[in-house]
Amino acid sequence: TPAGEMLLATVFNLQEPFGQLAVVQPMKDVLRDWNSQTRLTITIFALIGGVLALLGTAVHWQSLRARQAHRGYARAQKRIDTALARGRSGLFDWDLAQGRLFWSHSMYELLGLPPRDSLVSFGTFEALIHPDDCDLYSLANDLLKGKAKVIDRVLRVRHADGSWLWLRMRAEIVTSDHEERPHLIGICVDISEERRLAERTATADLRLRDAIENISEAFVLWDADNKLVLCNSKFQQLYRLNDDAIQPGTSY
Repeated sequence: TPAGEMLLATVFNLQEPFGQLAVVQPMKDVLRDWNSQTRLTITIFALIGGVLALLGTAVHWQSLRARQAHRGYARAQKRIDTALARGRSGLFDWDLAQGRLFWSHSMYELLGLPPRDSLVSFGTFEALIHPDDCDLYSLANDLLKGKAKVIDRVLRVRHADGSWLWLRMRAEIVTSDHEERPHLIGICVDISEERRLAERTATADLRLRDAIENISEAFVLWDADNKLVLCNSKFQQLYRLNDDAIQPGTSY
């Protein structure tokens, strides 16, 4: 063959008396369709492999970003919870329509409860509130009817050890763009120590006034700016002063 070209010879046996028939073809002509199909198949597999490699790379990159974002969120959440815990306060998100609440970990810590990521039911929260301080059901109805948008209340909430905590609850109705259900989002701050201090101060002030009132002489106390702090009834009688003249803050 010219230039050593490979040929494919096919021999057919014919019936007598015709003998045999030989068909000779160049190999490249015989394999032309097969080569074309093979190249097409290889090309398709190469494209599929490239697409899968790109998808795998994208998924790995997205997974890496998700892990980084999760770690960043976890760090931020831990910082927020730490700051809230040090400030004796906790965050809450109350879904008014479904009656479920989300509490931050600091809120659980504030009430002496083990933190968890599940939502708190309406009944669980209501059972912790002192019945003389707040009717949670009526409050939810007023909020849903639009009678109030912002609340600022002081109430008692039961601690896990059975004691009562004085909490100041400040919250506002929030409705997001992607969710029509209203949420009451706010913060609870532990003011138990302030309440106890105020009670002790009031008790001490009452005892001091009783002691001053029961002494036999007239008594009066002025501050550095010559403003009246307090006096007893004997001082009032001695100078024949009316009640308006002995109000705290009256100038000398």
